[in-house]
Amino acid sequence: MNTINIRISKTILTAIGLLTAGAISFAQADTSSYVLPKNSSPNFYLEVGAGFMRADLKEANVEPGDEGIPSDLKKFYGGTIAFGWRIAKQHKVQIESGLYGSSYSDSESGTGWSASYKTTIAAIPVLATYSYCIQLDPAERCELRLSPALGFYSMGVNIKQDENWNNGSGNSGYYNRDETASDIAPAIGAGVGFTWHFTSKFYLDAGYRLLYVGKTEYSYSDNDTLKFKAMTTHSLSVSLGWKF
Repeated sequence: MNTINIRISKTILTAIGLLTAGAISFAQADTSSYVLPKNSSPNFYLEVGAGFMRADLKEANVEPGDEGIPSDLKKFYGGTIAFGWRIAKQHKVQIESGLYGSSYSDSESGTGWSASYKTTIAAIPVLATYSYCIQLDPAERCELRLSPALGFYSMGVNIKQDENWNNGSGNSGYYNRDETASDIAPAIGAGVGFTWHFTSKFYLDAGYRLLYVGKTEYSYSDNDTLKFKAMTTHSLSVSLGWKF
């Protein structure tokens, strides 16, 4: 796992360096504008947002007759935070992270027994993103961005299970399980968005992103292992940005 993390980190740093170097080569001296409020020092920004993600989750070790992943577990809600550098009007780079979660619960009962189940998934994306921006009006308040991204997803899966039984003849018992396992996978994709700079210091952004995330594996007690196939995610987000 440590080796995987080191390789992913090196890949991200290399990508950031290449994207930044490429953008700088195209950067030109710009006068102050809504997009670049400062013309004598770097234009940095912070961005926070809320989002919805639909993940194409599929088990790799599914048993015959298994109904598969519940649809509720494929719907994630959460938010992100990003730090970025607007290098020029057409180019910006950023590092972002976030937290998305989904959950599914169920219960069943019969004569002398009852059971309840709950599965919760937390996904933490860490991504390096480059954006090519196209200004849409002379005042440069509105722009379209095209944003390839590279990074990784850290995912944790919690499983809770409670069972009670009593058949009335002395055969009774209780079983409880509450376990969490995690794994990490590389992610690559791209997005498109629309940005509105309503002042020289603040903007709103709405975007869509498609990401491909590698397969993951989660190990629990009693040699119980959950495996997810590589998945595709579709994300919608709305963010507020502060330029400084």
